[in-house]
Amino acid sequence: MVNLKSSGSASAEPKPQYGHLSETDPEFAPLREATDAQFAQLWQMPMDEFKMAWLTTPPALPPNCPVPGKHIEIVDQKAPVRDGTQIGIRIYRPIKPQSGSALYLKAHGGGWVVGSHEVEEAENRFVAGMGNVIVVSVDYRM
Repeated sequence: MVNLKSSGSASAEPKPQYGHLSETDPEFAPLREATDAQFAQLWQMPMDEFKMAWLTTPPALPPNCPVPGKHIEIVDQKAPVRDGTQIGIRIYRPIKPQSGSALYLKAHGGGWVVGSHEVEEAENRFVAGMGNVIVVSVDYRM
């Protein structure tokens, strides 16, 4: 049962079992104020500028991320949808896919406002590079 009535308290307190998950990491604590200030600048940007900044920022890739041409292949293609519009799809696959590869269909995050294949670039590379998986990332319309 869901209780939609206000508890009377303006702030929610985490329950004891998971309360430790709400604590600020001590290594992050000194950076929090500067990080909050930088994010405040983002939230004040006009939406068209925010989208452009989001789409032109290179993806964050860890050092051990599979490399195109070495571990994986990445191919950009277009696919038609019902109304004839062409939408982008990005296919990630191992250099030597084996018979019986799994297919992983990925719709990137972005809250129907911003987003692109790069949102989950590292994840898509790892899935394709670490297993016998072909990843198809769909760049849906927003």
